[in-house]
Amino acid sequence: MQEDVVLEYLIKIDGRVTKLQEEMQGSLGQLDEKVVKFQEEMQGNLDRLEGRVTKLQEDMQSMRTELSGLQERIAALEQGQEAIRQELHVLREIQQGVILEYEDRIWDSIKIIGEGHEILNEKLDRTVEECSIDEMDKLFINKIRMDTACLKKKVLLEVEEIRKQLEDWKRPAS
Repeated sequence: MQEDVVLEYLIKIDGRVTKLQEEMQGSLGQLDEKVVKFQEEMQGNLDRLEGRVTKLQEDMQSMRTELSGLQERIAALEQGQEAIRQELHVLREIQQGVILEYEDRIWDSIKIIGEGHEILNEKLDRTVEECSIDEMDKLFINKIRMDTACLKKKVLLEVEEIRKQLEDWKRPAS
């Protein structure tokens, strides 16, 4: 009898073990399905991440290429800027030479105008002294003197205007 009880007990245990094995098998199946689903989701996430990483790498390469192009353009602009600076320096030197030349010419012109006016007046004075001139001729000679004095004044004013322009040119451009 004890054998029957033990046997019956073993049969019950065996049933429970079988039932637990079936439940565990079901749980393992569900767990396998979840693991497979999780692995598929993870693989999808990894694929998306790889796509993003690839896109980021392509974008970075594109940016490096653009940056390299910008650096080349900046270098070219800097070279152009330096060439312009050098050209401006040469132009300023030329401008200074032209200004000095014109200043010399202006002073020479002023001297020549003054001397010419004096010579003309001296000749007119000699003409009046050496020739017998009537009043009409004297008036005419005085008119010539006034006209040449006015002409001298106009020329000197124009020369002064040119000198002022040269002074303006001497000032560095801001």
